[in-house]
Amino acid sequence: CSPSELFLDHLVDAYGQRVPWESASRIVRKAQVSDVVNRPRLGEEFWQTAMAHGSGGTCFESNRAFFALLLSLGFEGYLTINDMHDAVGCHTAIVIQLDGRKWLVDAGYPLLAAVPLDLSHTMNKSSSYESYRAIPNGTNKFTIERSMHPKSYMFTLLDTPVDDAQYCAALIHDYGEAGLFLQDVIIRQTLNGRITRFDGNEEPPIIQVLHNGTRTDWQINGDIAIALHQRFGIDHDLVSLALNIAVHGGLE
Repeated sequence: CSPSELFLDHLVDAYGQRVPWESASRIVRKAQVSDVVNRPRLGEEFWQTAMAHGSGGTCFESNRAFFALLLSLGFEGYLTINDMHDAVGCHTAIVIQLDGRKWLVDAGYPLLAAVPLDLSHTMNKSSSYESYRAIPNGTNKFTIERSMHPKSYMFTLLDTPVDDAQYCAALIHDYGEAGLFLQDVIIRQTLNGRITRFDGNEEPPIIQVLHNGTRTDWQINGDIAIALHQRFGIDHDLVSLALNIAVHGGLE
């Protein structure tokens, strides 16, 4: 297939179903690799672990890996580093340039559709799961929102290209002591037409299922790692180790 909006939407949807947003692999990686420079899973390593262990990542690794896939399929664009409220440089996203228009693609939140961008007015895009708005907010800035969710604000897109060296430096920093999602196991994936989520902060442990703005909670009885492996397909040993690190603060 040649690059098109339809093909892009299919790729975004397929990625969200196949590759989870998850922090377990980051937690384990930080504990096992002492040199922060070598902690990020880049290029082939990201895809190899995804195929072998059912893992994914958070925004920095996921968007870089998905962007590389898009480039290999003939798409053009660039990576960005963005803000969430007062948190500066904490979230990444992709901007794809296609047929004279820009499209926001985000495998790291994730957004479940490619959202058109236009600095002159608000643009909307619906998916099978959520609807999105890209609202112009100053020079090369957009407020990204979603519907059918109690928290509509997602992040502030800074539509400024970031080269790979700068991006990787930010990725390495995100594995340091000030990095995000390195303490609690969180998993999010689209499964059977539903947004499905686990948050290790919740007690008792539950799996959340979101559909048409309604949340249903399924309590986990028994071994949490087994339940997460069965639901999300992530390697049991990886999840079990991440949960143990989250409780005890390091490898035993």
